[in-house]
Amino acid sequence: MPFFVVAGQPMHIRFGGRGKAPAPCVASVGIGAKQRKCCDISSYLCDWPLDDGHTCDAPLCAAHARDVGRNRHYCPRHHLQAQQHGEPMDRQMGLFTSLVERPAAITRTTRTAP
Repeated sequence: MPFFVVAGQPMHIRFGGRGKAPAPCVASVGIGAKQRKCCDISSYLCDWPLDDGHTCDAPLCAAHARDVGRNRHYCPRHHLQAQQHGEPMDRQMGLFTSLVERPAAITRTTRTAP
């Protein structure tokens, strides 16, 4: 039975049915020397292409999966690598990301009463 951390609490979860339980998220969390694995329930796999023609397939939870296109997700390490190499992301996702990353560029105007 796999080990998960859900809402900050470590636990073993038994999933019903005959299917295989999802793997825990492998993204690193923490600061400095206190790094540890996330271990939340994974919903995604990293789609970063490897040299052998396969993909990374690191299990990721919803918080750590970086959406880079339609049904494409990268782990935080490969997402950073894609940004450094200037890999083209999905055009619509790039528009959304630019709005989220620079909220200071969006200014609010208020109306004054006459």
